[in-house]
Amino acid sequence: MPAPTQPPADLLPVQRKATLAYRAIRLWAVPLLHALFRITVEGRDRIPTDRAYVLIANHLNWLDSFAILASFPAEPRVHFLGDTTMLVRRKVQWALVKSVGGYIPVNRQARPDLVLFEHANRCLERGGVIAIYPEGHYGATEGEISPFKKGFAHFAVDNHVPV
Repeated sequence: MPAPTQPPADLLPVQRKATLAYRAIRLWAVPLLHALFRITVEGRDRIPTDRAYVLIANHLNWLDSFAILASFPAEPRVHFLGDTTMLVRRKVQWALVKSVGGYIPVNRQARPDLVLFEHANRCLERGGVIAIYPEGHYGATEGEISPFKKGFAHFAVDNHVPV
């Protein structure tokens, strides 16, 4: 199997505006998530809607991203950092990401991952939101918080945006 590669930063739709495909998916996905799970949001009035920011969240299980998407407004658009293996192994998911957006690839072998910074900076410059799980993954035991990886705040500091 080929090694994961990152697309150029201009290939993925990183932006403030929600794509039409994203809005269409939200029409059925958000009510479905709220029907299946009890999602409670405290402090919704403090979520910025007029500027870019970095969203930091604990990564407890595979539903975290879905819960965030169901809880946050469609705009500014939330973009999640994710492993590049999706680009090689999950073709349907990759096709969906290209049309819907909301994904910034991370190459864990690249040190430093300059393409990641290009994607992230482009997103924040356009007024988008970057969601980061500072643990880098969810733990073996659901609900346990793993140690944070270093460097997750660089995006906010470098782009002068709030966390």
